Order: sequence, then structure tokens, then C-alpha cells
Amino acid sequence: MRPTFTVLIGSIGRPSLRQSLDSIARQQRLPGDQCLVAFDAFEQTPSDLAGRVALVESYGEGFAACVYDAGYHWLGVEQINYALRTLPITGSHVFTIGDDDVFRPGVFEELRTFAACDLLRPLLFRFCAPHARTPPFQRAILPETPVLEPGKTSGCCIALPRAFVRPMTTERIITHDFEWMRAGLALAPAPLWLDYVAVVARPHAGDVPDLGGHARVWAA
Repeated sequence: MRPTFTVLIGSIGRPSLRQSLDSIARQQRLPGDQCLVAFDAFEQTPSDLAGRVALVESYGEGFAACVYDAGYHWLGVEQINYALRTLPITGSHVFTIGDDDVFRPGVFEELRTFAACDLLRPLLFRFCAPHARTPPFQRAILPETPVLEPGKTSGCCIALPRAFVRPMTTERIITHDFEWMRAGLALAPAPLWLDYVAVVARPHAGDVPDLGGHARVWAA
């Protein structure tokens, strides 16, 4: 069996979502790969929601969307949980990214090679973080070492086998995606760490550092 990938995105429909969808559409995809976008419906108009769903579906096969009103806004957590409860997950591995994150070109091919070696072993990898808020305001490649650490390892840093995927905590904490990742890892075999940048957070032209080439084992 070849690994397949499901990407989950919780979104309120920011314009940056289009970049995220484009980065998935550019990947070399297989039957069973999918992108599921769950839109926050709280305080949103039906026409706006319909337009957002139509945008996702315009990308074609493997792209689907749903809407959910949790009665409050919080980082798309309730929306992702709703998607997990109600939509069929076809991927053998699940990713989560923000609607202002993008996958680098060729990521699916790179990660599929390693995932195929053991379909139940999670893959952990690196991401290009947003600009720092203090001087020198540069981006960082995180984590610096193959260690699971809040603030340095994001929920966009894992391909988690579907068997170990659980709902996200609805506690209103900004590390919800880290806790989701950690909960899944607690159920799974030891992960394989890759020295590979798969995701760029909040991309802007011209400000992304050299991200290196092919994936390699960082820690096993």
C-alpha cells in the first residue's frame, strides 16, 4: 500500500487560504490524497460561506469543505474536530496546516518515500517559522534539534498515521496543535525525524531562507 495524505485546514476564509490550496494542488498527488477545509461559520454570512466552500471545491478531486458554527472563534479547532467527526478521511497519514501556511514544492513525494517504509510510524519534520517579532526580525528553521518542544515544533511538523489521530483539545490554548501532535505520538511507535523543511508559515516573496534539498533522516 502506498501512503496517502489528508491535509486538514481550519479557516475563517482569509485570503491567504488560496496560497495554501495552491501549494497542495501543485504536489504530485495520488488517488486518496485529499485536502479538507473546515470553515468557521460563527458570525459569517451564508453567502460568504458558500463562496469559500466553492473556492475549495474549484480545485477539483480530493478537495472538499465543510462549515461549522461552534458559537465562538478559536483558531479553527472546533472546525477541524467537526471535519474529523463528519468527513471521510482517505489518507493513511494526516497533516494539519494553517490557512496562512504553504507546503514547499515536492513535499508529498519526499515524505511518501519515508512513510512507505512503515505506515504506522509518524514522520516529524521542520518548518520555516514566521518572522521574529524582535530584532533582527528574521525567520528561523524550527526545530533546531530533533526534540518535541512547544513553540518550536508546530502541528504543521507531522505526518501522523490516521490510526493515531484524535480530536484536538478544545481548551483555548495557542498550543492546541502541539498538544494534538503529542497526544497522537503517545499512541504511536517512535517517530522518524527528518531534517527537511516541509512547510513555510506566512510566506512572502523574497523573504524565505535557503531551505535545503532532499529529506534525510535526522533521528530515528
